[in-house]
Amino acid sequence: MPKMAASRHFDSDNGPFWIGDSRVESGLCQITTKGKTHPIEQQVMRVLLILASHAEQPVTGEAIIESVWTDSVPNDEGLTQAICKLRKVLGDRPSEGRIIQTIRKVGYRLVAPVAHTRVSPLHFTIPLSVSTMRQDNPTRRSIRIRVDGNWIAAAALLSMTIFFVSQTL
Repeated sequence: MPKMAASRHFDSDNGPFWIGDSRVESGLCQITTKGKTHPIEQQVMRVLLILASHAEQPVTGEAIIESVWTDSVPNDEGLTQAICKLRKVLGDRPSEGRIIQTIRKVGYRLVAPVAHTRVSPLHFTIPLSVSTMRQDNPTRRSIRIRVDGNWIAAAALLSMTIFFVSQTL
């Protein structure tokens, strides 16, 4: 497999980034998942940064070892342990491969979405007054409707894309 060519670069200078629902702060060597912050060893963080820089692309074990363990004897066991620690923190299992996929006799591939910014789902309620004279609703409770912000975010993104494309034509 040819040498790695980074398509994106993730490091401490770029600030935090997200892998799926997990916030990665490489400068602090920590990952926050489901509200819990996990400290990560520097070499384990470097493995994650390499995988994030090549998201969706397979990266050979040799390439990761050469990039991360530059000052020590290359060791497949160190890489295996780093991947195991990352899977544990990110909530992945080797058999599932939802976040890190093992590609036999090749290496690993980060399959979860990677982003520098994250659009949080907007969850809000719109109170609607219900005025009724019926006797079975003596408290006159209001009805709450939950609107999923993912649809709103998707519609806004689509609108902006259409606007920018129309400006370039």
